[in-house]
Amino acid sequence: MEKIKAAIKKRKTLYLIALFFVKIFWAIHRFVKERNALHHLVLKIKTLINTRYKLNSYQIISVKEFCSKNNLKYLVVEKEQTREVCIPNYYGYREGKSIRTAISPEIYIAELTDAEIIGANSFIIADDYCLYDMATMDDEKRYDLRCESLKTIDKNNIALVMSINSNQILEEAIFLIGFASSNYFHFTIELLSRLKYIDLFEEYRQIPLLIDEIVFEIPQFRELLQAMNKYNHQIIPIEKQRRYMVKRLIYPSDSSWMPINVKDDVSLKDEDFMVAKEGIEHVQQTVLKK
Repeated sequence: MEKIKAAIKKRKTLYLIALFFVKIFWAIHRFVKERNALHHLVLKIKTLINTRYKLNSYQIISVKEFCSKNNLKYLVVEKEQTREVCIPNYYGYREGKSIRTAISPEIYIAELTDAEIIGANSFIIADDYCLYDMATMDDEKRYDLRCESLKTIDKNNIALVMSINSNQILEEAIFLIGFASSNYFHFTIELLSRLKYIDLFEEYRQIPLLIDEIVFEIPQFRELLQAMNKYNHQIIPIEKQRRYMVKRLIYPSDSSWMPINVKDDVSLKDEDFMVAKEGIEHVQQTVLKK
């Protein structure tokens, strides 16, 4: 018994030591990440050590602005509108369940030429621009959109992007990749719900879907994708952080408008949780039919 107690005590000690060093590591990581110049230097060193990685900077603009500049197809499916935001009961909130409203952006489908996508990322690279609607919506600079390959966004909306070139060129595809696609909510509500708007148009029903490869490692995600893929699009798995060129990229816009994170010193707002109800209902109804 004494040996067992000693072994347990030793394991607890080792665990606490490991936890201490993990906390130190993340404290250093946060310190570096919050200082753009230092963070940029660390990333630059990484590209020198591992030459597969490339570090580039891009001006962020919206997809709509880019399409307008280049006379590209931009089709509005749903106009800006008032949407309901349901405020649930939760600990410390005494007002009870309530419904509030906020104005959502329009939902659209854009066609881009010679655009580059990066696995597990929500933005697009085209003509030395970073096309990212969520960043252009952030007038008050409340969002923390740094995730995966998007390393920094400065006050002038210049994005620093790190990626690995796959050296692959795809003829045409539909954009259904994004941040946190290994998460059930993000994959289902933010990505699969967009198929509602793609499926409206017969001309897109034979075009392959770009899907993050992590999806295929999760059985429930594979089932969801199979259920939602009612027109049997070819599926193209996309490797995380790998950059691909797509000659004709069909981009269905966000149908939920939620930043990946907000900054630590700001409060959440109702409009941070907007979702197009029709997109969720499309997922629900399609899956239940299966």
